Amino acid sequence: MELFDVHRPATDVAPPPHAVGGAREVTDCARKQFARDGVICLQRVLDTDAVALLRTAVDEAIAQPGPHGYQVAEPGDPGFFFTDYNLWQRDPVVRHFIESSNVADVARSLVSSPGLTLYFDNVFVKAAGSRNIVPWHEDAMYMRMNGTVLNFWIALDPVPLHSAVLFKRGSFHRTEPKSLAIHFDRAKTYENPLTRGREPLIDFGPIDREHDTVSWPAEPGDAVVFHQRTFHASLPNNASHVRRAIGFLLLADDVTFDADPGVSDPPFLGEGLADGGPPQCASFPRLR
Repeated sequence: MELFDVHRPATDVAPPPHAVGGAREVTDCARKQFARDGVICLQRVLDTDAVALLRTAVDEAIAQPGPHGYQVAEPGDPGFFFTDYNLWQRDPVVRHFIESSNVADVARSLVSSPGLTLYFDNVFVKAAGSRNIVPWHEDAMYMRMNGTVLNFWIALDPVPLHSAVLFKRGSFHRTEPKSLAIHFDRAKTYENPLTRGREPLIDFGPIDREHDTVSWPAEPGDAVVFHQRTFHASLPNNASHVRRAIGFLLLADDVTFDADPGVSDPPFLGEGLADGGPPQCASFPRLR
């Protein structure tokens, strides 16, 4: 089975979501579920005002992408797929949001970490009818951080189940080396990827068979949080509306920096970090 074989399972499976409702901590039940599965759905993390400001920030990023912004086709085209990074560094509204909202507290509570550090934010936008998929991958393929790295993925538009992100429940427990990075465009490869502690993943079949595929529909303000070693993939946007989302990549206090000489994706190195040392710096600020 190839990593680009992305399809809905014949039977929908998903653990129950957990309502947050603006709180800054999750329940013990949620913590245990995350420790078991490496992915969890948290409902109503953000209110309508917070969703609105993030939508505005994403729309502004589409109009004026950052240096790492990337898009396929033009806005309004069914083929439109857009991604960008580090809105927090150029948009004071996003910076204030991640510094003051409940997101960092919820994430810290989920993994019982004394502190929490921001790695980067990541925007994903798919036009209605977009056929673009994201292949099966673990975020750890691309990033130079070892330890508990969380992707706090927040829906900014309704996400029906048939367009939801798919996850391999429990796959973060794997003890095999991290996978060598694959390009989301199967016609391309990385020229100088990270290689330390990584091996090519030739056959996704064993992971597919061993771990249930889970997914959740989402409303604006809901979040799906997952570990960097949890395999996941994205379906085409079969909804009749655009699907905007923003993810905040967050580092628990056990995370260390990997100075692998290859190029990470995104290619963020921070400032003055030592191999195997803590990741905090001006580019990766401590939030809590």
